[in-house]
Amino acid sequence: MKKKNLGNLLLVIIFSLLVTTSIYYSLTYTITNFENIFATIFANNKGTSLKVVFDIIKSALPIFLLVFFISYLLLRKSDKINGKFENIFGTDSKLYKVRMLLFNNANKILAILIIIAIVVLGFVFNFYSYLYNNIFDTEIYEDEYVNPASVEITFPEKKKNLIHIYLESMETSVFSKENGGDFDKTITPELEELAKEGINFSASETLGGFMQTPGATWTQGAMITQESGMHFKTIYTSHKDFDPALPNLVTMGDILKDNDYNLEILMGSDGDFHDRKVFYEKHGYEVYDYYKAIENEIIDEDYKVFWGFEDEKLFSLAKDEITKLAKKDEPFAFKLLTVDTHFIDGYTDDSCELPYDKAYYNSYHCSSKKVGEFVKWIKTQDFYEDTVIVITGDHISMQEAAFDENNRHVYNTFINTDKTDEHSKNRQATTFDIFPSILSSMDVEIEGNRLGLGVDLFSGQKTLAETYGYDKFTIELERKSKDYLDLTQINR
Repeated sequence: MKKKNLGNLLLVIIFSLLVTTSIYYSLTYTITNFENIFATIFANNKGTSLKVVFDIIKSALPIFLLVFFISYLLLRKSDKINGKFENIFGTDSKLYKVRMLLFNNANKILAILIIIAIVVLGFVFNFYSYLYNNIFDTEIYEDEYVNPASVEITFPEKKKNLIHIYLESMETSVFSKENGGDFDKTITPELEELAKEGINFSASETLGGFMQTPGATWTQGAMITQESGMHFKTIYTSHKDFDPALPNLVTMGDILKDNDYNLEILMGSDGDFHDRKVFYEKHGYEVYDYYKAIENEIIDEDYKVFWGFEDEKLFSLAKDEITKLAKKDEPFAFKLLTVDTHFIDGYTDDSCELPYDKAYYNSYHCSSKKVGEFVKWIKTQDFYEDTVIVITGDHISMQEAAFDENNRHVYNTFINTDKTDEHSKNRQATTFDIFPSILSSMDVEIEGNRLGLGVDLFSGQKTLAETYGYDKFTIELERKSKDYLDLTQINR
């Protein structure tokens, strides 16, 4: 009898966890496709912020306890609970009769409820559309992928430097309504002004951004897409020989390295998280992460804030690293990844103003100020004349409740480029297009104006999202491909 009761209790716990997961994710996160979940479960999660883990537990625990308490009272096989129902409600009450009906069929009912909860969770995670799309093959890589090694890429005689700032979860919904956002007054004034100052690619006539695609909805997937014009298909990570560095791809780093650039990427978190360090080192970059900062005695060994060290320190360190690179004879490409606007609710340090009731809005507001100050510093440096600044979000925020779901695009601006904004508005552009567009903004000529699955947006040529239609394009990206592993892997 005890084993049966223990089994029944276990079923109650499983049911409660499934229901809690569905409710929590529905209320909290932007789940655009199952790739997000797959990556979270199976990717290298070393270096995950404990604050994020604790915030998830803190937010989900009340939901779990409520669901568990109700399920326990109604579905737990227990003579004690039966006795309490009898004493409180009486044997003639409908509630008592319902309780006894459930008691006599508890395990069968729980099994059915668990199956229903699993089905519902599949809808919450968009698993069924992902599974359905993976039944079919796509030939989009065979038909559309342009290998950078197969086209002529010509750099100008005087090569331009590049500073590329990846802004965690930065989207254009944070702008004012006047400039295409959702707020009466922008919560990121400096970033809005930088978008006006530079060339901003938008899906509308006003300021806006890039559209998000499968395989580019979390940080490393999004960065790979922007670096290579190829997304990260997590389904192939289960292949025994799969290399997350995607060694067969010719990326921006490879092209710049071949043209004598010094490359560095700086991040305030663990470079091993989701194998970012593996990817960037393979493609020519020196990676400066949280542990490198400890090694160089920039921070103490036991220092840990949010994901590693905060953006206040990140931008200060970036100035030192850029100054070193600028003193060398070769051109440089310096990239940095911020973290303070990461869900849940972001992070603010003591220097941040806190004008909003929502902590997450304050993290965006403070990040904007820091980026604005950093760009001002760049403009005062001798190397600025020959330097293009590109600022992009990695992906839109995963924190569903923070923003209007109908107006969400990835932030971008190209500053100090010789290009014009002739083709910048009313575009169905995706983060695939950032790869060739960054090179073009540096006055690099690209034969055919295409690299990877991306298009040089400055050329005015149609993107694949414009050619196929955005919905059709994203479906093709989710489908199986016999070519994907050949394009990304070596000697598989």
